[in-house]
Amino acid sequence: MGNIIMSKKEITQVSIFEQLSRRELTQGDAAKILGMTERHIRRKLGIFKQMGITGLVHKNRGKQSGLMWSLHEETLAIDLLKSKWQ
Repeated sequence: MGNIIMSKKEITQVSIFEQLSRRELTQGDAAKILGMTERHIRRKLGIFKQMGITGLVHKNRGKQSGLMWSLHEETLAIDLLKSKWQ
């Protein structure tokens, strides 16, 4: 298994979801600790049980934003701005 890059928030979630799996915490307590709803905890717990730690990592990590301009669009916009307003 390769390296997994996680935020501090996701690392905290790992320990909480491990405690949930061992039934050391209730879903309500976990929801209060993490600031989530119980429904969200149940959903993430199912993913955690299926995929393990990697299930808690945000799925868009390492991907470009869908709102990001292509290089062509960016240069076109800059050229238009330079030509019209100078």
